[in-house]
Amino acid sequence: MRERLRNGLPEAVEQARRHMISLRKQRADALRPALLENEKQVGEWFCRIQQRVDERRERDRTSGGAVRSDQQKSLDAELAEAEKRMSDRLHWVEQGLTTVAEPDLKVAAVFTAEG
Repeated sequence: MRERLRNGLPEAVEQARRHMISLRKQRADALRPALLENEKQVGEWFCRIQQRVDERRERDRTSGGAVRSDQQKSLDAELAEAEKRMSDRLHWVEQGLTTVAEPDLKVAAVFTAEG
């Protein structure tokens, strides 16, 4: 009995590996459209932030052509916050939705005495 199990192990592991790879691909295919749409929306949001900051910078320029330092700090902080949110989101997607390419399989067998 043990020998038969031992001989079938390589094929069982290979089937399990193929199955896990298939599930990974199915999951990626299912999530991809929503992720791409969300990525587009976040990109558009970031562009709006950048545009708003640029417009405020132009509006806040003094007659000498420079933005006051307190206004510049505020604009820089707003842009930095938006960049941090973008970075945090990317990190969340990478850490939360990314799986390893090759599954890590563990095989366990329990043998009981007969009789």
